[in-house]
Amino acid sequence: MKDIFGLFDIEVIKEELYNCLITALKKFSLTEENDEVIAIALTCAVSNGGRVWLVYNNKKQLKASAEWYAEHDKETYNDDDFGDLDIYGFCGLEYSVGDFHNVVSPNDERQVYNSDVYNNFHNIYYLITCGTWYGESDPKREFKTTDGKFCIEVTTGRFADGSPCFEIDFNNYPDYYKRIRCPYHDMYNEIILDVALRIKENLDFINKAENFIFFIYEDEEQSDEGVERYMLKTVDKELFEKLFHDRKEQRQKINEVWQARLARK
Repeated sequence: MKDIFGLFDIEVIKEELYNCLITALKKFSLTEENDEVIAIALTCAVSNGGRVWLVYNNKKQLKASAEWYAEHDKETYNDDDFGDLDIYGFCGLEYSVGDFHNVVSPNDERQVYNSDVYNNFHNIYYLITCGTWYGESDPKREFKTTDGKFCIEVTTGRFADGSPCFEIDFNNYPDYYKRIRCPYHDMYNEIILDVALRIKENLDFINKAENFIFFIYEDEEQSDEGVERYMLKTVDKELFEKLFHDRKEQRQKINEVWQARLARK
């Protein structure tokens, strides 16, 4: 068994997370939003608590977003500079995860992500890598491993054997970051990548637009280089270059437009 924290079987966690996410996507596929879907992103925050969720963009939502931004920019900047550069391509709304929509509504998340095994894993990942637990309102919550054994009681912040489940030296934070966080980030990245590759091969029920892509988006890798690096984990290089061959020129042109706007203010 390849484990994480010495508590969880990684293969079991992969299976549980895959089942949660594929259930969410199948629920989405039954809605009217499953039409000409341009992209679905598996969004994650590996280095900030480990949350994972799914977002999408389709042609209807892209049109609505473009209309909203065009009107907003006209009111804000008193110009008509918003155009195709802002809508399509690598730097446009077409693939801007911040303008995507949730595959399932926040009200449905608890129903979809209903795996006790995965939720226990995620809560402990958050607890260990962040040095706290976001559910302080339930301080006596107990967590269990993939085989159902008790492992952590939040009241004490200790494993079942009495050892501390996290330790923070705020006077020496960089060393703490390297010593505690990075190895767990790598393991979680492995889980997410394997799950994403499996999902990519099982999306026949999605009504895809031409050149549909499914990609990973790491919430703390928002530079063009970071987005590209994560996209290429699931998007074929040939398709990526076909869609985004002019990404650097597009970014330069968009920057020039924004500089001109700022100069007018």
